[in-house]
Amino acid sequence: MRPPHIFQFIATIAMLFLNQAINANPKFINQEGPGLQISSTLMYNEERVPDYQLIIYDENQLTDTIFVAKAKPVCLKLSYGHNYSIRYIKQGFHERVVMIDTRVCTAKQNKMSDFDFEIEMIPTYKNGNTLYGLPVALINYDYTDNKFEYSRNYHRQVRGKEIKEIDIDN
Repeated sequence: MRPPHIFQFIATIAMLFLNQAINANPKFINQEGPGLQISSTLMYNEERVPDYQLIIYDENQLTDTIFVAKAKPVCLKLSYGHNYSIRYIKQGFHERVVMIDTRVCTAKQNKMSDFDFEIEMIPTYKNGNTLYGLPVALINYDYTDNKFEYSRNYHRQVRGKEIKEIDIDN
């Protein structure tokens, strides 16, 4: 009598996956055409971190989930005109969230942009460095510099302290 139970179990699992695919939101990452190419790396003690989960939301709706097995940068292309939340989840570490606003003026939408960043992971036994579990960074288009940049004002506020500006060109 076990085979009918196994068949019912497999059929139930198949229906769950089928239902998941039907209800999935259209993807706004890695589509054809111009967009924002991001490259992110998780770090701990100056070493790249492997084996973590990357969850991407568009306007607070799940868009994609990626498991990152290797300690390499993750590259994604995000479509223009959206607000993304990217959650980095690694067992034994505080969850980290980055908010990315890809809204740009119409004239900029036909050109590719890029932005690279690293996120320092913090073990769960240590206090986080962001107030109240807020996102660690807000990234948006800076029309003064004509490129995507993280908000230094937000960074100062959620860290509760001033940061030193470093001129990389010198």
